[in-house]
Amino acid sequence: MKISLLFPDRELNFKKLSDETFHDLGMDSFIKKLTKVESERTYIKNVLSMITDDAKNAAYRSEIFDDLFKNPGMRKELLKLLDKVDFMRDYGSYKHDHDHEP
Repeated sequence: MKISLLFPDRELNFKKLSDETFHDLGMDSFIKKLTKVESERTYIKNVLSMITDDAKNAAYRSEIFDDLFKNPGMRKELLKLLDKVDFMRDYGSYKHDHDHEP
């Protein structure tokens, strides 16, 4: 079972904001203030573009972003861990194209 911090209730109906709506709300400017890293901007945009009308979910997601924004040390550690996960996903498993022996 997968667990998501930003999408905790998989039963909710999420809708994606159009790029025009996202821009009209000023969210692209907001994201530029959060980070200079383009991959982070893309991820944040994708998350913020997915909306639901569930108030509990909105409050919960707000708390997660608040925690990440107010705790740069935690954010830095999480990014290091995610880099390790990406590395393990890309290079840590047996690759059939390199060798026939595991």
